Amino acid sequence: MTQGAALVAFLTHTNAYIKQLKILIDISNRFAETLTIFIISTEPLENLKAGSANAVDVFGTPTFLLLLDGKEQARFLGEADSEKLKEFLQKNQTFANDTRNISQSSKAAING
Repeated sequence: MTQGAALVAFLTHTNAYIKQLKILIDISNRFAETLTIFIISTEPLENLKAGSANAVDVFGTPTFLLLLDGKEQARFLGEADSEKLKEFLQKNQTFANDTRNISQSSKAAING
């Protein structure tokens, strides 16, 4: 289980996939000291029910879950631009008080 704050992005391989990845890289750079980002590439929507996405009640993509010490704090549904996702994270910034430096984990998750 991941300790600290994490943003889990459930994405499907659509035309918007690359755009969402670029936005997540931007978010990773902005919140590198306090947030780990995980990207879960899902199969098309009809296959979500059988996968791990169903365990956290994800029934559409993109879906972004903000976790703190493995527990869901908030979720953002639908495509996000950098500003919307940044506003979502700042609004739910419980994780900002986490003093652990996890920037390497964040970048490793993005770079695969």
